[in-house]
Amino acid sequence: MSGLTSLSSTLTSGVNDTQAKINTTQTQLASNKKTLDPAQQGVVTRLTAQVEGYTAVKSNISQAQSVISVAQTGLSAISDMLTQMQTMATKASSSGVTASDAASYQATFASLADQIQNLAKSSSVNGASVLGTTGLTIQTGLDETAASKTAVGSTNIVTLGTTNTAGTAGAAAVTAAVGLSSTTATAASNALTATTTTGTGAVAANALVASTAIASYKAAAAVTAAGAGVTAAQTATALAAATAAASAVTAATTLVAGVVVPTGTAATEVALIASTAVANAAAIAGTAPVDISTAAGAQAALAKLGIDLASVSAGQSTLSASSVGLAAQSTMADGLGINLQNTIDSIQKPDQAALQIKLTQLNNQSTVDFYLISQMNTASQAVLSLFR
Repeated sequence: MSGLTSLSSTLTSGVNDTQAKINTTQTQLASNKKTLDPAQQGVVTRLTAQVEGYTAVKSNISQAQSVISVAQTGLSAISDMLTQMQTMATKASSSGVTASDAASYQATFASLADQIQNLAKSSSVNGASVLGTTGLTIQTGLDETAASKTAVGSTNIVTLGTTNTAGTAGAAAVTAAVGLSSTTATAASNALTATTTTGTGAVAANALVASTAIASYKAAAAVTAAGAGVTAAQTATALAAATAAASAVTAATTLVAGVVVPTGTAATEVALIASTAVANAAAIAGTAPVDISTAAGAQAALAKLGIDLASVSAGQSTLSASSVGLAAQSTMADGLGINLQNTIDSIQKPDQAALQIKLTQLNNQSTVDFYLISQMNTASQAVLSLFR
């Protein structure tokens, strides 16, 4: 009896094992995915992440293409407006134009310039635009290297149809003042640091500090000579700062030998001039519509508009090239994603025919096992009947 019991237990275990294999095989057939070992699963996980990465790249490129498309539409409209402005300027440049006609041309010209500026603000997609001072940087790869990023240059249309000649002159003067102030501030600071308590050292340092103050004052005064590019208030601010610096350093020159000049005092005052000059430069960076109310102004406008149209044309070419390049990158990302997915499928997909054969074999084995168990049960019952 013990032998029969042991054999029955073995057969039962075999039936359970066969049934588990049947379930696994049926699951693989239904899902069309085979059971992977740890190494295969690791490969699939890594490749799946790359596929998702290329999907994101395609989305990035699609969004960038939308921005470029809007910008191209905007540049086309701007080109038409600049051409109309050229027509207005050509008419206004004639010496026989009446004052009323000149005023009308100027009004139309200014209106078109305003429309160009409005396009600069509206030609964007979700806040992204390439019509301005900044372009786009698109993530077109799967890592953080420069090769995985693609830049789309911008076309600055803010200054189209406008002039900032006076402002440019003022900015140049202030820039010169900033450069001079920075240089002299460094020299003054070095001299003050090197000051000793001996008479000759102090006198030499004081002389240098005094010359620094004078140079700074002259630099700030250069703002005044910039003309219309700088407002009266900006000039007054710069001169006030220079005067304060001059007064502070003049006081330092009265120190006698044996008294240490406070380190950095003059440098701090000169830095104030530099920061004021920077603020002035930013304040005068604005633009204004070109004035074609006079023949001379109209002639100047024609020259400016020629440059503007060339800038728009260059921008259109740049955007077209970027669009073609991004389209190629999108196609490449799509191809790489498909190839990787095919690799994943080749790892995951089972051999359906082989699984069907295996399932048939397992079912046959299960049938045999059940038959043997039933026979064992019958034999057990026969043995037990002998003892009744």
